[in-house]
Amino acid sequence: MHAHPTPSLAALLNACSQEAADSGHASSGGGEDDEEYAEVAPPGRPLSWFGTLVAPSLRQAEAHFGEALALAVQAANAQRRLRQGVDAWRAAGPAMGSAAASQA
Repeated sequence: MHAHPTPSLAALLNACSQEAADSGHASSGGGEDDEEYAEVAPPGRPLSWFGTLVAPSLRQAEAHFGEALALAVQAANAQRRLRQGVDAWRAAGPAMGSAAASQA
């Protein structure tokens, strides 16, 4: 079994929405993409929908889902950062090429 505590789904969703809000304000200020996303309230703890006595396998499934969700969020954020880096590199490419040629 895993010894580390798994964050709840609500905590992960809050962290993701906070990171998205932070990165949206700190980015290039496009603004038009921000209107596509609406704030969504965290759903709470889904296991409580099944009552207080929940099967251990269902609790384990929730923990595994939380871990998978956290990894998916990390992968999506890494992909976003890579795309931003590639875009910045492409935008600076011609300017950097002429500066390197003038120094040689």
